[in-house]
Amino acid sequence: MDTIHSIIGLLVWAGLGVFNLWIWQKEKAQASLLMMIGAFAAAAWWIIALFEILSMFKLGVWLHSLGLLVFGFGFYVLVKAKVMGNLSALKKKASDLAKPDSDGNAS
Repeated sequence: MDTIHSIIGLLVWAGLGVFNLWIWQKEKAQASLLMMIGAFAAAAWWIIALFEILSMFKLGVWLHSLGLLVFGFGFYVLVKAKVMGNLSALKKKASDLAKPDSDGNAS
């Protein structure tokens, strides 16, 4: 893996980790904590890749995969409540529109 590619990957994941650290410090949300841990695990993989010591510790695929899975799960936890709230509001609005008015006609 070339050095520029490793540096860019490291900067992207470290930036995402720092961004989620700031959010977590402000809100103490579990989703932000999970995303921060996942991003820093992925950044650690890029550090290891940068120094080409993956074969020494046999961490390569496992550390990167674990970081991405934890980051993805954190994102799922973060947006699940918002999506469920929007879906329930849409269902309520749809049921209100389907109710007949005082004349017996659907509105």
